[in-house]
Amino acid sequence: MILALGFGATGLMKFGGASAMVTMFDQIGVGQSLRYLIGSLELAAAIGVLIPVLSGIAALGLTALMIGAAVTNITVLHTNPLTPVVFLVISVPVAVSQWPQTRAAARIILHRN
Repeated sequence: MILALGFGATGLMKFGGASAMVTMFDQIGVGQSLRYLIGSLELAAAIGVLIPVLSGIAALGLTALMIGAAVTNITVLHTNPLTPVVFLVISVPVAVSQWPQTRAAARIILHRN
């Protein structure tokens, strides 16, 4: 639930054009299209972690996003990566606890036994 609330809020801020998010993506120098993409991914994953069959893959996606965010904070923005690291620490246990279910879903999708 914490993941859904946290990422729902940050996804809405990015997707909704909050001035802090617009400024941050300007500083990153990749354009605002990435802000919309990341915001959309965060919103989708926030919903996904609430759906049992999707929670593992959603948390795995959030883990990847937070690794990217932490690296970007350190190497591009030269800011403290505390926020993405906190969300990373919360995302990893969810992804790990749901791993068997995520593997089973992947097998079904890939048609493997």
